[in-house]
Amino acid sequence: MRKCIWIVSVFLFVLLMVNQVSAQYTSSPYDLAENLVDSVENFFGPIFGALLGDRYEDGLLFAKVLYLFLLFFIIQFALIRVPPFKDERKIAGIVALIVSILAVRYVSESALILGVLLPYSALGVAIMTIIPFLIYFYFVHSMMSAGVARRLAWILYMIVLLGMWISTVGELNIISNYIYAFVFLAALIVFFFDKKVRQYFALAEIEKAKSNIDAENVAEAYKKYADFMRMYRDTGDQKFLKRAKHYEKYLREAGVKSL
Repeated sequence: MRKCIWIVSVFLFVLLMVNQVSAQYTSSPYDLAENLVDSVENFFGPIFGALLGDRYEDGLLFAKVLYLFLLFFIIQFALIRVPPFKDERKIAGIVALIVSILAVRYVSESALILGVLLPYSALGVAIMTIIPFLIYFYFVHSMMSAGVARRLAWILYMIVLLGMWISTVGELNIISNYIYAFVFLAALIVFFFDKKVRQYFALAEIEKAKSNIDAENVAEAYKKYADFMRMYRDTGDQKFLKRAKHYEKYLREAGVKSL
């Protein structure tokens, strides 16, 4: 991320220098600023226009670019808190970028609601509804500790989803309608069973902490077992063998097979 910011900063600096040279005969700072803005717009406009599916002269393109950055940071922020992506930040960034581009590119098109990246495809609807639901789910339960905030977030989500569904229900095929119904029902269940879902997350954290403690206990027991076996081999004293057998039994019960 820092490298990208550095590259963009250098590029803008070069543009500024070029504009200063080209505008050396202009006496107005306004003209200099206007030249810089025009240069940036003329360079990035066609790129974002092609990426987001709009002509760069379109006044909505600027809003789409801002929306793209907003979605990217929110989705990436949520993904890096999901276990599979915690240690794979680059992959999380790629997934966040792809989802953001798809969402923004079709945000003003009926294709977004219909899910017709493949026309009238149930797969398209599933991708554009289930994946955002899962990302939103992890975001809500990772970032919002207050139950009221989580419920309000789910109410907002269901209103948006229901509005999208109702506005196109007549144009969707039966499978796509079932997918929308399934996602809406899932959101409704999460809303009503918010405390249960939260308890599940809490239990998962407790189990993780417990497994870490168990792992530490097993490691400590294995160390003591090895120490007593070494002392038994050095001295031949049966009391060391007895203590080693005690720890061996504990390790066997804990699932350690090779001693």
